[in-house]
This record gives sequence, structure tokens and C-alpha cells, in this order.
Amino acid sequence: MNRNRLKITVCRYATTAGLILLLAGCATVDPHPFRQYAAAVKEAGDGLDKVLGKDMEWSRDRYIENVLDGSVNLANTALLDRKSPFTVSFPETGGVTLKPTFFLLQDARVTLSSLNEAMEKYVTVLGMLAGSEVLNPQTFDAMAKDTDAGLNSVIKKLGAQVPGTVVPLFSVGSIEVAQLIIDGKKHDALVKIMTENQAAIDDYCKKCLTMLLILDESLATDYGVKALALEGAFSRIVPEKRSTDVKARTAVEHLIQLDSDYLALVHALKTAKNVYETLPEGHRELLKSVEKKPAGFEAIKNLYEEGKRLKSIYDKLE
Repeated sequence: MNRNRLKITVCRYATTAGLILLLAGCATVDPHPFRQYAAAVKEAGDGLDKVLGKDMEWSRDRYIENVLDGSVNLANTALLDRKSPFTVSFPETGGVTLKPTFFLLQDARVTLSSLNEAMEKYVTVLGMLAGSEVLNPQTFDAMAKDTDAGLNSVIKKLGAQVPGTVVPLFSVGSIEVAQLIIDGKKHDALVKIMTENQAAIDDYCKKCLTMLLILDESLATDYGVKALALEGAFSRIVPEKRSTDVKARTAVEHLIQLDSDYLALVHALKTAKNVYETLPEGHRELLKSVEKKPAGFEAIKNLYEEGKRLKSIYDKLE
């Protein structure tokens, strides 16, 4: 009887020890850096959306003013042409499509917003693989394929808007990754996904940085037009009458507000630039942490701070 009890006790200890070793071998990755990375991606996207919204507003005003002063032909730029069913296009002159700038900004806004949503899905997938929960292979497969489709579709649009280096396709829902999930090897799946997608992260961030430069130029042009108009309105008022002229005070007040908005928008673009410059290194730090290598997470911390800064800027603009 005592021998049987001893065997049972030994078996219990052996089972417990084996379970501890098993859990130690499947130790999960710290999810905190993944959450910070996801937050930075979201704040960057939200901040850029706010900047683009204001830039579109200014660009639209400039287009209307140019039409009214005769420097832009309304018929050559705003009368849409239906060449085939369910298809419309802007008018062409000499083979060149004369699409108003604010429509181009609208396209960029939609692209960056969609890219932000797709990147959030990507980081969510990484977080799931880094977590401790058991994954349902079918659920993961559906999420992975949805992530791939969203990212690759929007990056194709980004490539059309910002010519240059071709961004490699994102691959999350590959057959190899799916098999690793089925085999319960989440850690190996996470390493494979992050390793294979690093080049895509690098290149898509370069595209975004190029787009930020384009936006910065557009913003400067639109600011210049509005500022000069206000300064012109003020200068046309006789100096002796400015102190009592309502129009003079209004022009000064509007210029001060315009300057305040422009400073905030440029600050937001600069902060977004810092985010997109740091995102690739943050991704590398996450991969290092997954591979149990020293990471430090400096890029992740910087990303998180820049994301918070960007949020505070567009909150003030709101």
C-alpha cells in the first residue's frame, strides 16, 4: 500500500515538474512593447488624418479662389467625364489629367487611413502570437488572410501614389505559418512572420516618408496663399484707419489663427516623420525580444512618446 502511495506521489511530482518545464519552454513574450507599438501606429495614423483634413480644407479654398480670380479654368478641372459605365474621370488637356490638388490629398488621406487600419490588424496578429492564449488555427488563418489582403491592397495604392521602390508583399497567412499554428508552435510562427516582413516594413515606411514630404510642400503652398491674401487685405487699408477698421482687425486675427494652425500642422508632420523613421527599428526590437535577444526597446519607447505627442497636437487642433 505504501509503495503504491509512493508511486502516486512520485508520478504527481514528475507530472508537475514536467508541466513546469513545458510552461517554461513556452514562456510568452512580454506583450507590453507590442501594445506600445500598436498605440504608436494608431496615433500616427490618426494624427496624419487630422493634418490631411486641414490641408484638404486649405487646398479646397485655394482652388475656389483660383477659379474665381480666373487663374484656373473650372471646365478644364472640375467637369467629370463618363467614358464608360460606372467610370468617371477628371478632364484632360494635352493628355494630362488636371485633377485639383485637394482631390489628390483626399486620395492620400484615404490611403494612409486604410494603411493605418491594416497595420493595426498586423500588430494585433503579432500580439496574439506573443500572448499566452491558445490559438484556434481556423480563427488565426482567417485573420491572417484578412491582414495580408488589406495590407497588400493598400500598399499597392501607396505605390501608385508614391512611385519608387516596390514594397515587398506582406505575408502573414502563408501555408508554413498556418502549419506552425496547427502544430502549436506559436513562437516559431511569430519569428517567421516578423523576419519575413521586416523588408516590407522598411520599404512602406520609406514610402510614407516620401508622402509626408509631398504633404509638407502642399501645406506650405496653401498656407502661403491664405497668408498673403490676409496680409494683402490688411495692407490695402489706409494705415490711419486700421485701428478702427473692423476688416483690419479681422485680417490680423485670422492671420494669427492661420499661423497657429500651420505651426501645429507642421509640428504634427514632423512628429509623424519621426514615427515612420522609427517604426522599422521598433519592429526589429520586437523581433529581438521574441528571439530572447537584448532589445532595450528604445525605439518602442520613442515611438510611444511620439505617438502621444501627435495625439496631443491633433486634440488641440480639434
